[in-house]
Amino acid sequence: MVASGGNAQLGCWDGPSLLDAISVPVTVLDAQGRIAYANRAAEEISGASRSRLLGAFMWDVLTPTAEAAALRSLLEEALACGGPAGREIHWRVADGSLRLMSCVGVPLGGPTPAVVLTACDAHERRRIEQELHTSRERLQDVMSNAPVVLFALDERGTFLLSEGKGLERLGLRPGQVVGRSIFDLYGNHPAILENFRRALGGDTFKSTVGVDGSVFEVWYSPLRDAGGRVTGVIGVAVDVTDRVHVERYLWRRLELEKLLARISADFLNRVPEQVDAAVTEALRAVGEAMGVDRTYLFLLSEDGATVRNTHEWCAAGIAPQRERLQDVAVAKFRWWMDHLERREPIYVSRLADLPPEAAAERAAFEARQIRSVLAVPLSWGGRLMGFVGFESVRGEKSWSPDDAALLETLSSIFAGALEREAAERRRKQLEEQLRQAQKMEAVGRLAGGVAHDFNNLLTIISGYAHLLAAGDLAPEELQPTAREILQAAGRAMELTQQLLTFSRRQVAEPRLIDLNEVVARMESWLRRTAGDHVDLVLNLQPGRAPVVADPAQIEQVLINLALNARDAMPEGGRLVVETGAAQLSRPEPALGLGPGHYITLSLCDSGCGMEADVRSRIFEPFFTTKEPGKGTGLGLSIVYGIVKEHRGEIAVESAPGRGTRITIYFPRALSAETGRC
Repeated sequence: MVASGGNAQLGCWDGPSLLDAISVPVTVLDAQGRIAYANRAAEEISGASRSRLLGAFMWDVLTPTAEAAALRSLLEEALACGGPAGREIHWRVADGSLRLMSCVGVPLGGPTPAVVLTACDAHERRRIEQELHTSRERLQDVMSNAPVVLFALDERGTFLLSEGKGLERLGLRPGQVVGRSIFDLYGNHPAILENFRRALGGDTFKSTVGVDGSVFEVWYSPLRDAGGRVTGVIGVAVDVTDRVHVERYLWRRLELEKLLARISADFLNRVPEQVDAAVTEALRAVGEAMGVDRTYLFLLSEDGATVRNTHEWCAAGIAPQRERLQDVAVAKFRWWMDHLERREPIYVSRLADLPPEAAAERAAFEARQIRSVLAVPLSWGGRLMGFVGFESVRGEKSWSPDDAALLETLSSIFAGALEREAAERRRKQLEEQLRQAQKMEAVGRLAGGVAHDFNNLLTIISGYAHLLAAGDLAPEELQPTAREILQAAGRAMELTQQLLTFSRRQVAEPRLIDLNEVVARMESWLRRTAGDHVDLVLNLQPGRAPVVADPAQIEQVLINLALNARDAMPEGGRLVVETGAAQLSRPEPALGLGPGHYITLSLCDSGCGMEADVRSRIFEPFFTTKEPGKGTGLGLSIVYGIVKEHRGEIAVESAPGRGTRITIYFPRALSAETGRC
């Protein structure tokens, strides 16, 4: 194509027909601004034919005259610098309106100065630029807020790029490590260095790495030059610390739940004798699963005044504390017990977090070097039995409500097992008491029948002995023999009286008495009975001790118990006789007592004491540990029978070398006038 009507030298320029396929306007202008070439897009936007455009000044046909200065400036700049120059210039379009176009002029090489001018809609360009700017801002927002790190390293391991919010987790700022070596920064993280070398070898892969307590999921890829040679490594690291912690927590919780299910099933298959060992084993398993140093179980005493450590597990290297934690007074640790009584778990992640009212608890923890503790109540049927505890000694440990919930499940398993064990123990005790009562009832009937018949025979023997001793039926030399017969018959009759008392065939005459008065009246008898080698001490409760009883039988109880105590102290000792009062708010199956008010009578000696097997048989008729001829074995049996006849109970505490304490519980007479209990 040849220009017409234009500069002769410029008119030799042939524009390639390919420019007609371009969708943006393209023109060629001489140094004065005349059009030497216009493509089809220029024709279409202006609505002017190419013949009209060629040779005309740009501002006469395509731009308003007011834009002539801007156009000349663009031409001069492009020709002067030999490179692109740009301006925004209004173009006149086919409908006569003006459209702002972004124009770029590039000098055209050749003997005649000329500039190739391209134009595009400035509004569209601005829209595209705005979209690009918005995209860059969005990308920057993502980079600034997403927990990622973008990084690049050269082949020597020097950081070229380090951007992203994930750097905050590492305590770094964007660009802070640029120029530094990965070998200097992460020399103590072999996995990171190995991953760099692997990517530098050409591998593209994903790896999970830990850095200073944080966890990152990292994608590595090699950087290559135009020839395909690896020149560095680029990567993206995503902070997955929180996700990993959640996954680990859920996994640990699942494992704990499985463990508790196994423990629960195991306890169902345990007989009562195996419960103690099973509790200790469960404490070990849960303690190891939770990563604590010590786990334990405490039980409250019957009166709720003390707790004792009954079961314990300690990790390797942790000193046991069980022997030190027996009969601990709960009143001293009120803050702790208040939580447990409200059935609330106790979280202590840091001792510094304890409130001022827990000063006693803090001191106890510090004395045992405890850093953190979690305790959950141990209860059954609405009754607080004690608590289960988990301690950390070698470091502080955080506890969550989910931890407490799982451990409360363990506590419930323990409570149920211990309650079943106690119920089985009570059942066996009741069975033993029933067998003992049946045996003693049978022996009592036999003894009563024998004593009654024997007493009749003794009456006849005693009568004839009286006649012989009077001298009417026998010579004088036989009278001493008759008196011996009479004396022996008297002792035999005393024995039959004991047998009748034991069998309850002797008629009792109960009435309202003051137990203190009976004991005080018997003091001289008790001193003679105990002997000079025994120090007798009376310790009577202030005021009255009203009971409904036969005073003669109470005296017999005192004499028999004093004789038994004396025989237990052949070398001398101390015998304390006490009266007191007891109030039970709930049944005491071990004593066979129901709720109510009781008057107690106790005799405590410092004698030789008894083994458990002897202690269990002392009330059996004719059972004795004394030498032949020194005891009938009926004294304590008679005491037992009298106490039972008075609707009382008797408890024995004794151990070899520690003496014996016998305590009798009589129902307290609540009405002095009627003697009713």
